[in-house]
Amino acid sequence: MTNQEVAQHLNEIAFFYKQNNKAFQAKAFESVALQVSSLSHPLEFSEASKLATKLQKCGPATTKVIEQFHSTKTSDKFNKFLADGAAPASVAELTRIPGVGVKTAIKIYNSFKIHTLEELNNKIELLKHTEYEKYIEPF
Repeated sequence: MTNQEVAQHLNEIAFFYKQNNKAFQAKAFESVALQVSSLSHPLEFSEASKLATKLQKCGPATTKVIEQFHSTKTSDKFNKFLADGAAPASVAELTRIPGVGVKTAIKIYNSFKIHTLEELNNKIELLKHTEYEKYIEPF
């Protein structure tokens, strides 16, 4: 397992927190993800809990996520968000469109089941003549 995979998982959880307007938790997970992705050596499972306590903003909940992800490639927190109906983390890609934030990305997903920029490009006709038309101009 690479540090990038761990960081990706933490960023996905951060996106779920953003959906629930929990900016503090989202920032904490994003901060730890950035720190993990910039480690100079691969994060080994045996050192995950030790190292996690040395990372800034990495409390017991985040440490548990890292440990679970190392052993199962998922975590209880991630699965709970999905079970509670959170939009897939791939929807975060839509926030790269100028003017589209988390809430608008989720509305586009809920209305059109568009997850990614590629899907948006393929389904661009669906958004024409809707309130989302202003966001498809770059395409």
